[in-house]
Amino acid sequence: MDDDRINQEKHNCKSEKKGIKLFVLSLVILIFLPITAFAVLDWFASSDALAIGITGYIQTVIVNGVLGLLAVIIALVSMVKLAGRTVVIIVCVGAAFFLVRPLILDIPYLEHPEAAYLERLEFDYERGIGDYGSDSYYLRGVDMTGERHSFDISEKSFEDGRGLWSENDYNLFAKVTYLPHTSTLMTLEFMTELDTAGAELYPPSPELPNDWESFSIQINDTVYTLPVPLAAFLDDGWVISEEDAGLSLAGAVGPNASYEWEWISLTNDREQVVSICVFNTTESTISVSPRARWEVFM
Repeated sequence: MDDDRINQEKHNCKSEKKGIKLFVLSLVILIFLPITAFAVLDWFASSDALAIGITGYIQTVIVNGVLGLLAVIIALVSMVKLAGRTVVIIVCVGAAFFLVRPLILDIPYLEHPEAAYLERLEFDYERGIGDYGSDSYYLRGVDMTGERHSFDISEKSFEDGRGLWSENDYNLFAKVTYLPHTSTLMTLEFMTELDTAGAELYPPSPELPNDWESFSIQINDTVYTLPVPLAAFLDDGWVISEEDAGLSLAGAVGPNASYEWEWISLTNDREQVVSICVFNTTESTISVSPRARWEVFM
């Protein structure tokens, strides 16, 4: 009987030790391994040398692949040890799917990436965490269809682009090719004027006279001949900015008096902005309205 009791105690002791080891291993996998992996991935993802081109895609593949693998490992561990593991497994498998899916969808675009010309550029950066974290640099802008884009770029591209941007009174274009699902930037070229391919995206309307004395201008696909009622722009989807919506203009004092005028801003659903000068051509004080006459300054 004593021998059986001793053997049973030894067996229980071994089971407890095994349970403790599995618990410690689970903690390492669930806590310390992800922390270490995220630290390495943060450095890797911020590397300037890998930001643009096929290396940028490889960088994204490795980062997303490692994160997806971690999600799968956590799901497998949850199947064995954790309570409520069904929810954890579903979340981890879903995370792995959404991490890997854009990588696969971008494979057909490797040889023929999407192209765009960006305007209204913004140069942004975020400082790394701690003394050893790498800074992140971003180029943001709006393409010709009004869609906003944001790309990771290298520090050198950031400095070169921002320098050209400020030298040209913040009027600068960026010609980019990119992978649409991972937003990986493949090529980047800054230009002060659109090249031939870019200019073809803005074909002149047949209605636009080839004579500056016609005082006609083209904005997007619409031609306006100045002076023009403000209603013409409002009917085309332009909206008066909130700051200028309540503006009023005094009327002309007499037939030969000069008209009162004011600068206002208009925006549209493509987030484009134009500054216009509105004139009150009546003898009454009116708010900025379709009755005002105006001219445009871009």
